Amino acid sequence: MERNSGHPFQSTKGPDRNLKDEGGYSLQRGCLFCSFLEAKENMIFETDRVYVFRDISPKASLGHFLMIPKWHIRSYRELIQVEYKSQVPRSMIAEVDSSASPLNQIAENIALLEHMQVEALNFLDKEFNEEYRSNDFYLGFHIPQIVMMPHLHMHILIGKLNFRGNIEFSRLIFSSIEWVMGRLEAEQKRLQKEYGGKY
Repeated sequence: MERNSGHPFQSTKGPDRNLKDEGGYSLQRGCLFCSFLEAKENMIFETDRVYVFRDISPKASLGHFLMIPKWHIRSYRELIQVEYKSQVPRSMIAEVDSSASPLNQIAENIALLEHMQVEALNFLDKEFNEEYRSNDFYLGFHIPQIVMMPHLHMHILIGKLNFRGNIEFSRLIFSSIEWVMGRLEAEQKRLQKEYGGKY
């Protein structure tokens, strides 16, 4: 469902978004990745929702890429911690546009991650074909507490991790996309119970 921002997905928290790219997506002034989106810099490929470019400091032997949404989201924590924007009392929920509901927000956020996963796997299959089938690959995010670039970005790594890669992508500080989607799905179930199937 469309929202005021002109695209179906949006972060529900975070700083003022005061830029728009040519597609009408919300960008944040001062964010390096938003400036990449605005200038179309270093692009490997893009879809209607995501933009992919090479990591400037690769940590895997065959390739290290970053996939970002085309609008500003600080981290995957924002995808999980949705809130009812208008803070309408529950007694009035039936009268409110359900597109702003936490359940719809979480469903949209799950759909974004599913899109990111499918596009990353298609990219690996197309670009690395045999290497993709016979090498390790990693899709995921650093935990929000250590994110150095405050714009959601999924790492796509293929091949053997180098020394720094083994540290930076250890299970202590790196979450697979499946783990993050599991967190969103658990939150979705919690919200379904909380809102009693109103949406």
